[in-house]
This record gives sequence, structure tokens and C-alpha cells, in this order.
Amino acid sequence: MAQILITALLAGFAVASATAQSKTSPASTAAAGVRYLDEVFSSYTRTDNITFGEAVNISTGQMETLKLDLYQPSGDTEPYRAAFVWVHPGGFVQGDKGDPKIVERCDTFAKRGYVCIANNYRLWDTSYSDADTVAIKQAYEDTKAAIRWLRANAAAYRIDVNRISVGGTSSGGFIALSTAYEENVGNSGNPGFSSEVSASIDGSGSLVDDGIINIGEAPLMIVHGDQDENVPYTEALELEARALATGIPYEFHTFVGEDHSWTDAERQQFIEWAADFNYRYVIQTAIGGVPAVTVSDVAVAEGNSGTLNAVFTLNLSAPTANGQVVTFDYVTANGSASAGSDYVAKSGTFSIPAGATSQTLAVAINGDTDNESDETFFLNLQKPANARLMDLQGMGTIQNDDLAGAPAAPTGLTAAAMSATQVDLNWNDNSSNEDGFAIERKTGAGAFVEIATVVAQTRNYSDASVSPATAYTYRVRAYNDIASSGYSNEASATTPCGVVAAFAANVTSGCAPLSVNFTDQSSPQSGVTSWSWNFGDGGTATTQNPTHVFSMPGTYTITLTTSSASCNDVETKSNYITVTGAPTANFTATPVSGNVPLTVNFTDQSTNNPTAWSWSFGDGGTSSAKNPSRQYTAPGTYTVTLTATNACGSDGETKVGYITVSNTPVNLALNKPGTASSTSGSNTPSRAVDGSTSTYWRSGNLSSGTVAWLRVDLQSTQSLGRVVVNWRSSYYARRYQIQVSNDNSSWTTVFSTLSGNGGNDDILFSAVSARYVRVYMTRNNKSNERIKEFEVYGGATVLGRPCADAAAPDAAGPGALELLQNYPNPFSASGAFGSTVTSVRYRLAQASAIELKVYNMLGQQIALLASGVRAAGEHAAHFDATGLPSGIYFSVLQVGEEKRVMRMQLLK
Repeated sequence: MAQILITALLAGFAVASATAQSKTSPASTAAAGVRYLDEVFSSYTRTDNITFGEAVNISTGQMETLKLDLYQPSGDTEPYRAAFVWVHPGGFVQGDKGDPKIVERCDTFAKRGYVCIANNYRLWDTSYSDADTVAIKQAYEDTKAAIRWLRANAAAYRIDVNRISVGGTSSGGFIALSTAYEENVGNSGNPGFSSEVSASIDGSGSLVDDGIINIGEAPLMIVHGDQDENVPYTEALELEARALATGIPYEFHTFVGEDHSWTDAERQQFIEWAADFNYRYVIQTAIGGVPAVTVSDVAVAEGNSGTLNAVFTLNLSAPTANGQVVTFDYVTANGSASAGSDYVAKSGTFSIPAGATSQTLAVAINGDTDNESDETFFLNLQKPANARLMDLQGMGTIQNDDLAGAPAAPTGLTAAAMSATQVDLNWNDNSSNEDGFAIERKTGAGAFVEIATVVAQTRNYSDASVSPATAYTYRVRAYNDIASSGYSNEASATTPCGVVAAFAANVTSGCAPLSVNFTDQSSPQSGVTSWSWNFGDGGTATTQNPTHVFSMPGTYTITLTTSSASCNDVETKSNYITVTGAPTANFTATPVSGNVPLTVNFTDQSTNNPTAWSWSFGDGGTSSAKNPSRQYTAPGTYTVTLTATNACGSDGETKVGYITVSNTPVNLALNKPGTASSTSGSNTPSRAVDGSTSTYWRSGNLSSGTVAWLRVDLQSTQSLGRVVVNWRSSYYARRYQIQVSNDNSSWTTVFSTLSGNGGNDDILFSAVSARYVRVYMTRNNKSNERIKEFEVYGGATVLGRPCADAAAPDAAGPGALELLQNYPNPFSASGAFGSTVTSVRYRLAQASAIELKVYNMLGQQIALLASGVRAAGEHAAHFDATGLPSGIYFSVLQVGEEKRVMRMQLLK
């Protein structure tokens, strides 16, 4: 089966209307109005961010904590409930368990009676290579750990361990399939429990190798759009073929005319299909025909010596069919009781003979004469054969029958200073036979002295006999008429100072120089003996109510320290005084160059909070807005001036020759005659020069290394300097050349590559005169070549900037720089896993002064991504296209006079 690339799952797609077709392996449909089919609960409870495991993210090398959200129907009394795991989408590189679509599915399934979980998994860092199979592997390993967590906590959440299913869409579908059928379980958490599921629900997903599905494995539901180009429909057909070959129960639903994105109605239909499928193949199957094992709890008095038995009764809901023997493993586990001292540990395999419905199992209890609380231990059941476990655990209670003696010591003592004259104590009472508690206290290194007693069952005390600014240590003991307990732990607290520092100022902001009157508001006023002020600008004072002049603009933190006879207190007000000076004018603009008409957005970056602005744009235009826009309608170089003003003064900033406006490049190949070495069907060469990226030329099928070419006749000799090849998906040439000719016979190569990687190749070369241009492909990536658009531009200007002259020196040296295709590409904010941020990477053979910019199709500069000297090696910058329209953009890397260009596509 073909591997589906993560990049395909990250593209944005339009939502189309569609109709549904379905194929189902034979099964009966359940009646409506029952649990798991209908919303029989009106609400649910959700517990967020439960930790279920941890693992190292291979792409980052960092340990990650794995969390899940748990949904349970409100007011549910069912002892054993089916569970469903919904896995979020996101192309393996983004997304979260809080995805609205996942919340919607868990909402619906919880109200229908399921315990539903949504789990996070390790996301892939796209800067790391070899993403596809490893990203899927660590994602499904984490999901298997979440399923093991359900089984490990089945008793606490009343989970039927024989009815756990998994589902997801897009990358979540990939993970649901791999979770169900991959044998590898990983080590993300909860070892010792099964990762198996009862069913897998797949929406628009696939498997790297569908051969992992074997006879007798979990039922499978497949839902797919037949126009899906991200995960082709053929992947779903291959899954169906494997289900038929192995004989596993399956259903296949098709959204006719639909691509990778679904409408709201289709998403709801998917939920209904999933609920119905799971009911028929998991709920009814698990309930019918398979007897259930339960185990009773047991309680026994321990006695004073020797051993006696705690006898557990294990019941079978019905005899097995065909004379089968029921077996399962059992093992005892500590609760508050300890194996060895309180009971004898036991483990093994237990059998219920054919035809029997009840058997007993005895665990030996050790008697003693210790007066203690009742203690518990557990009998855990697992790995059933010929039955399912309704109970995973039985509890044994060892009842204390010994007489009382001295009370137990209190524990967990805490002390907290509530004020300068009060300390509050709290502790745990561990006895039921004390007469009261004695409280002892010491100061510093002194001896403990009893300061009070309180009655039995008391757990707190307030000590009001303390002094300000003093450290105290406490301990507590219980006593009765027989003896005293040992002491609790010790707890310490230090009372605060009896004086509280406070102050205020008559003004807190103004122009420099600013005179401020400070007023002491400490309490009690009678207790303060001295004051120490720090004004944050190097100035200080020791008077009670000082005046201070702030001569420089800035924000100042003020501190007052007050002293009393016994202690000091400090009041600090951060950034309390703001002193403003005249503005320092400054501004930026985006873009600073481009083609006519050029709209430039200016951004004020003046400091000291200006309140008025005066702009002169160099073309006769002015503005008083803070951040104006200006459209330049004529080519030229323009000087821009900003004058910024506030109540404290004004300042001006002039940038000479700041804005450069140029003319617009023309695609010379648009709608010109095209010819190719071969053509498949209606995908003729004309479709590669029609200006539309929704059509494409396709060659005939090619064996590896077969030459193919696509040629355009410009119909007259032109000066050429740039070619753009827009490859379709993964059907690109790994090795190809750009060649030009004046007679369609003798060809000159102006560009050659041995490492083509698809996407949009924007190629610059020294100006040359030619009538014919062709892309000459010598090694294909797949069985044929496909080009969406083949564009040719003149050699005079590129992106509104002069092209390098053919004889100009190569400042960086041959092969000194390489601009790589951005990732992801295309990039988009729409869909379940889109992003308006794309990563642009480039390589330098030696340390160089570089500029990395982004232009639109009009040649207007959109962004400056990097500028300055960079070391040799690979670098990356990020382009955030938030707020920009859909279309084609160009990343341009320039070192000296050498330039590299790569085309990017933004979808909205």
C-alpha cells in the first residue's frame, strides 16, 4: 500500500457537497431507544488532563507527559460500561484532545452511555526528517498506552475491559487503524495490560501496510470521500479488500464527490454510522453468548494468632457452551493490609469446570493482638478464557478484634502565622480512644513547654499568646487514662512584624521633570520609629513624607521600609511612577518595495507615548493617523518623514529613499502553444500554460530514467531570465534541466538539478534570448510526470528587482547558497490541521551577508524574514501569512548579487 505523506494531511481543502454510498458485511440493525444507540443521558461529567503515561518524542529528544480527558454519563449506575477512545487529527504535527470535533464526538458518545476518552499523543517536529512512519508509530504507541490506562483503571471507572473501541478521522484515522492492528505496543505507560480493542472506526485514514490486518482481528468501519487527493480513495479500497480477504466484519461508507474535508452534516452522519456499527459489532457481541465472571467481596475477623481463611466466591453468569472450561489468572494485592504480616500472598490460574457456575478461592489471614484499624487487600482477576470479566477485583477486609491501649500519635501537624499575634495549628487525629490533646511550643532553640490542652476529636488550635516577629516551633501528643501517644511531627511558623508599611503619592505620571509628594500611610502610625525611601532613580530619603523630583523619563519602582522597636516592614510598588519625555520618532513600513500600484502599511514605533502624528510620504501625500497606509501609483524612490508629538514635545524621523516602486513582470508562456514528449488522456500540454493550478499536463507512463519533456513556443524571440515549474503532488522529476532554443533544434541548458523535490520550483538564470523554452526531465519520481503550470518571465526584471547580469561576479561562489522548498507547502489556516505559518530553510557553504524576503505576484515585498551575516550551514526562518490573501508568493534569498527564488502557495 502506498505511504501517505504527512505533508498531504496538512494541506487545506474546500468543503464540497456530497452524497453517501455504503457497503456493509452482513449484520442485523439494533432497535432504537437503547443505551449506546441513543442519547439516554442528558448530560455528562468531564475530567481533564489526567496523566496516562510519558515517552521521549523522537523528533525533539524531549520527555513528554501524556494526558487524556475522561467523559462519563452523569448519574450512571451501570457497573460495567463500554468505552470509546476518539483520537484527534492534525497531520501528526499539531492538534489537541480539545479539538471541537473530538469534543462533539465524546459529548455524543457519553450521552449514549459510553465512557469516552480523548488522548493527546506525541506530535512531530517538522524540522526533523523521516517523519512519516516514525510519527505514526509514536502516535499509535501513545494511544495504545491510553487503552492500557483504561484497563488499569477499569475498577475505578467501571469499565468493561472486553468492550473498548477506537476511532478517528484523517491522521486520527491512521492512528485508530494502527492502534487496532499493529502488534507493536510501545512503552508509553501502563505495562502489563492489554492494548487490544474491540473495533476500529476509520475516517479518511489508511495504513502504511494493510497486510498487518489478520484473520480474527477487530471489526473495521471505513468512511472515505471518493475525491480525496490527500489520502486517495484507493487506500480505502485496499483496506476493504484486506477485510474481505481476512473475513473480519467490516462496513464501507463513501461520501460521493467529497474530498478530504467533510460538511457538518457528513460529520454527524459519521458519528451515527460509528455508533450503529459499534453497537452491532461490539455491544451486542460482547453481551450475547459469552458468560460473565463476578467475584464477591469478603470480610473476616483476624483472631489473635494462627491463620484462618477469607473465602472469595467466583460466580459465572451462565454455564459455558460446548463443555468449555473457564480459566483466568488471579493475584492478591495490598490495600492497607500488607502481604506476609497480615495475609498470605497468593497467585495462579483459576478454573470453573464445564457446567459449573460457582467456585470458591481461599486466602489465608494472619491473626495478631495489635489494636489497629480494619485493613483491606484485593484479589485481582485478568486474562479470561471462554468468559469475560465483569469484575476485575474483589476486596477482602480484615476486621480488627483487639482491645484498645494507648492512643495513636497525631500526624500531619501544620503551623501558619495568621497575624503578628496569632498562629493557627492543624493536625490529623489517628485514634478513637484519646481523652484529649496536649499542645507544646518552643521559641528558637529553647525547650518545649506545654501551652494548652484540647478535648478529644479536636484537630486544630489557635495560639493567641505569641509576639510579633518571632519564630515558634510546635508539637502535639494524644493522651487517655492509660497512657500518652508519641509526639506528632514538629511544625514551625514565624509571626510577621507588628507594623505594616504603606504609602501613596499625589501624582503617579507626568512630564519630566516631575515633582512628586509621597505620604506615609503605615499602620499603626504610633509604632513607626524610622523611614527609608528608595525612589528607583538612585534617589533616597529618610523623612516621613518626602518630595522627590524625577528628572529623566522612565518608569520607577518605589520602596518604603518602616522600622519599629521590634522589626521592619517593606512596601514596594512596582512601576509606580511614570515620567514621560518628548517622543523619539521612529517607524517601519511593509513592504518597502514592489510593483505599481504599491500599497504600503506604515507602523509608528516612536517611544515615549506620542499622541499626535504627522506623515509625509514623499509623493505629495500626508496623514495624521498613527499607522497609515499609502498607495504609490507611479514608479520611483520615495523619502518618508514622521513627526511624533505628545504633551512633552515633538521629534522627527526622515528615511531617505525608503520606498522603491517598480513595474510588474508578465508570464510570457500564458496561453502560448505547448508540446510534450507524451500525453495521457485529456491532460494536454495546453493545460500547463492556461494560468490555472487546478489543471495540469500529464505524461504517459514512464519507466525509471525515461526522458520526458514539455515545451512552450513563445511565438517570438524574447529576453528570458526566469522559469517557474509548478509540479503536481509527488509526480515530479528528480532530475531535470531548463533549456532554451531559437530554432527548436539546438538547445542550451540554463539550469540543471539532480535533486528535484516537487512543489514550486522558481528558477532564475542570466538573461538569454530565445523563442522556445522546455523542461527536459531525465528521472521521474513516480510512474509519470505532472506539471500544473509552466511559467516563463523576461530577463530584465524579477519581482520588481534587477536580474543579475550574466557577466557579473558571483559574490558567494558556485554552490555557495541553496534555498529549499518551504514546509508545509501549500499552507493554510482552514481545515482540521491548517496553519498560516510555513518554514523557509536555506543553506550556506560559507559565512555570508544574506537577505531573505517574501514577495507577492505583483513583485511587492511582503516581509523581510532574515538579514545580516549568517554562519555556514543550514538555517530556517518562519513566514506568518496571517491576514494575507490566498495566492502565490515567492521567497527570495540573496547573497551579494547571487539570488535564489522559490514559489510558495497560500490557501484560505
